[in-house]
Amino acid sequence: MLEGGTDLLLTRKRNLSPSLLIILVPFERVAFRLGVPVQSLSLFGIVAAVFFPLIVFNGIKKSKLVHDLSLFFSYLIVVSLVNAIFEPRLLPYITRQTIALYVGFSQFMVLRYIFLNTSEGEVFRVVLTSFYLTLIPTLWQLFHREYRIQSFYTEPSHYGQFLAFIVWPTLFLLRNRLPRVKYYVLILLWLVSLLLTFSTTSVVRLFFVIFGILFFSKNITLKMKIRVVFVVLLLVITVYFYVFVINSNNYMANIVRFIIAASKNEGFFESSVSISDRAVLFLLLRKTQLSLRWFFGHGLGAEALEYQRLLPASISDRILSQKQFGYYIASLYGKIFVGGGILGLAVLLWLLMKFLRKCSYFKNLDVITGVLFGVIAYGMIGLGAFPMVELWYWLAYADSELLKARGKLSSKVGIQE
Repeated sequence: MLEGGTDLLLTRKRNLSPSLLIILVPFERVAFRLGVPVQSLSLFGIVAAVFFPLIVFNGIKKSKLVHDLSLFFSYLIVVSLVNAIFEPRLLPYITRQTIALYVGFSQFMVLRYIFLNTSEGEVFRVVLTSFYLTLIPTLWQLFHREYRIQSFYTEPSHYGQFLAFIVWPTLFLLRNRLPRVKYYVLILLWLVSLLLTFSTTSVVRLFFVIFGILFFSKNITLKMKIRVVFVVLLLVITVYFYVFVINSNNYMANIVRFIIAASKNEGFFESSVSISDRAVLFLLLRKTQLSLRWFFGHGLGAEALEYQRLLPASISDRILSQKQFGYYIASLYGKIFVGGGILGLAVLLWLLMKFLRKCSYFKNLDVITGVLFGVIAYGMIGLGAFPMVELWYWLAYADSELLKARGKLSSKVGIQE
């Protein structure tokens, strides 16, 4: 992985590359304003949904992950249709979630196609270009004194997710490949952008990824790990002083103060709508009952009708009062638990852990494995919308790298024979 050097990264080809589609990833607000009634759908998702059938028509490189995910999603759809027989009101919500799942899986397959047919340097260059583009509306918002930025996204937290899950790992992989001055300027721009989202969950996302990289990385020396820990501590101190001392009257500081005060009276999970929403998986598990529907699932989108029954009324009412679309579950695993039951949740976790373990065997994939671990772990409290690109990006990247490694191994075996 990461073959070649800076020259490869900066090489520009005259012909159009499929990697250029990645530039569309941050354009989430555009799709929303076009009238698409989904908050987490980017232009990349719309284009991927169109291109996916063409990729299937031209032939798909098979892998164990594609096979397992296809079977798992088929299970979710079958369970949903069976539930719809007994509860016909579910059908519109099942249709909506099935379309969302199709868009998400399309993004995975299109990203996989891009990574298989494009050099890593070119992909990283396009990711940096997409980051540069997000700075344009950021400057515009700052000029108009909008100090909680969201760039092209529908909300600041989504922009923070892009910065933490896609831009930061890319910058980390490029740490030894760019001129030092340019690299530090990029890190500074990224850090300022992340801070200006004032998104607590984005900081949490970043910590998940950094922890994963430190845990899985074999190529990072102890000295480098200490440096990373030092940078993280410096980031925490910087955030603390900026948010709670220099500019203490802001969204993030007010939320933290409110949660601390409410936790003393109501408990941590019930302290705020934001905490209850993120902790929905644990609240669902706490109310688990032994029944066929809890074991096999209520069907995709069942939370639209079952939300108040699945969660304590005092919590569900508060969450629903803040939801633009009424029933959106913030946790990926919470959504899978409702749709596919305990069985579906267990199978998904087993598939992801099996794939993560497979990636960990490859020394050149250690950083990617760490990033993937962070994204998978964050699924406990986020990534609850199937069209979110960040859910699929590194899964597709790792799968493409495994296919490339398998191809190289087959070539060597063929030469020896």
